[in-house]
Amino acid sequence: MVPERSDDLPVRRKVVAGLSGGVDSAVAALLAVRSGYETVGVTLLTLGTRPEGARAVCQHLGIEHRGIDAVAQFEACVVRNFLDASVGGSTPNPCIECNPHVKFAVLGREAEALGGAAITTGHYARIRRHGDSWHLLRAVDRAKDQSYMLYRLDQEILARLLLPLGEYTKDQVREIAAEAGLPAASREESQDICFAPEGVEAFIAARRPEAALPGPILDLDGREVGHHRGLAFYTVGQRRGLGIGGPGGRWYVLRILPAHNALVVGTEADLRVGRCEVERVRLVGAPPGDRFAASVMTRYRGVETPAEVQLQGDRAIIRFRGLHPAAAPGQSAVFYGPDTDAERLIGGGIIVPPED
Repeated sequence: MVPERSDDLPVRRKVVAGLSGGVDSAVAALLAVRSGYETVGVTLLTLGTRPEGARAVCQHLGIEHRGIDAVAQFEACVVRNFLDASVGGSTPNPCIECNPHVKFAVLGREAEALGGAAITTGHYARIRRHGDSWHLLRAVDRAKDQSYMLYRLDQEILARLLLPLGEYTKDQVREIAAEAGLPAASREESQDICFAPEGVEAFIAARRPEAALPGPILDLDGREVGHHRGLAFYTVGQRRGLGIGGPGGRWYVLRILPAHNALVVGTEADLRVGRCEVERVRLVGAPPGDRFAASVMTRYRGVETPAEVQLQGDRAIIRFRGLHPAAAPGQSAVFYGPDTDAERLIGGGIIVPPED
């Protein structure tokens, strides 16, 4: 069942369920129906979306299904940003941009059209009220936790959002789906970017061929040690696929230089940094001050390192307590509470390139 929250959501007897056709969103919708919510399934129609799976889930549950055309919004807010960042030497995370600007924007509008309904999705995270604000917490199943992907959601969305899967493990979710006979029960998770079923490299090469031009790979002394296939196909911290070796041991991407169409590589020791900076900072609930301790993750399900975060308007400086793998510009650095507050996501921002 959908976990009850200490707020007014249980009296909102209508809920909009974001449905992709996968098992997670299907079980979230199922739990809403079982909890007595009048549930409407909504699928965003974007590039390459196939709504048949979501429609089958709704038919099984006996609920209405709506397909909402979001192609133009998705192109403007997600695809354009993804391509611009790829050309500019950054490593974007499309889901980070899609969630606030497309997915939850559409679900929020549908919820309003239903008279202020709640929203439910299949994300693995939890929400709790604290005073006058809403906090975002990690999922019970830490291996599936998706709070990192949701840090840019605003308080208005969090106030009406139900995330029942945050209380379950993935195995439990699959068991619920199987017992209910859901069409999505055995469906495997997609590992590809949703709008590039032909593969990311082919998608970028077709839309922005300038990002797929070969060029030199340089070491820290400026010596050419190899050639790359196109800057868009690499990210800071990458080791595999460089096609270079030698007495220096393993090489890692340290910098991406679009002005020179070049990669800079170095050793694992060169990859470690003591700080990074972020922009477009978004805080979830009241911050603990302009300077606070946190555990910082700079890549989804990546390494976490204790740090001090210093806010400077919509930017922040992160000083790690120890060395941290170099953060890829374009990815997000997300701040979690330290020590006993480690379940709470405090906020995050978009990583900017280091100063030369």
